[in-house]
Amino acid sequence: MTDNGSCCRSRRFRQVLDAHTIRHIRTRPNTPKTNGKAERLIQTLNRDWAIGATYASSAARNSDLQRWLGRFDL
Repeated sequence: MTDNGSCCRSRRFRQVLDAHTIRHIRTRPNTPKTNGKAERLIQTLNRDWAIGATYASSAARNSDLQRWLGRFDL
């Protein structure tokens, strides 16, 4: 889920999503309720996964991402 920023509407972004068969959901403009969901997901992942947890390597951190994403209804 992203907002409607130009980086999230680019051709390259679409190609990456398509390559990984990821469905892109956009928030409605001027809707803080749904924008807040996306922001909260990013905040939680940064705090608990990217920065808050200790991993032996970047590869180990990346392999643990799926477990973290499983906590959210994505």
